[in-house]
Amino acid sequence: MTKTKIILADTTDVETLHLRLIRDIGCFWPDRIIGTADALAVKDRAEHIREVLDIVNGYVAAMAADTAAHAPQAAIDCQYVDDMLSGTAADVVAHISRVADRLPRHAPRSALGAPVAVHAVAAE
Repeated sequence: MTKTKIILADTTDVETLHLRLIRDIGCFWPDRIIGTADALAVKDRAEHIREVLDIVNGYVAAMAADTAAHAPQAAIDCQYVDDMLSGTAADVVAHISRVADRLPRHAPRSALGAPVAVHAVAAE
């Protein structure tokens, strides 16, 4: 994946941060899940979410630091903000990854290679 360097003129630091956020998130397209997801598809989705949340967390941390610098009377605890966001992101990704651990390694495929839905049938 190639990252494009954006040359900015007449923008503030926060505007630059915002443009970088949009650019960086745009570099991470999610893989499409067709049919019933297998463990690998769900793990890939968890990884995509981790990548996007890492970018968003960096943006929010930088914005909190900028806000704190311009409003010293507000006493914004940037470390708290960063820790809270990092913890929440890790929890989300861990939850999705744990779900993947309960799924079959490979979803059943049709003759054309597309995943097919599997329905459990109770034994009589």
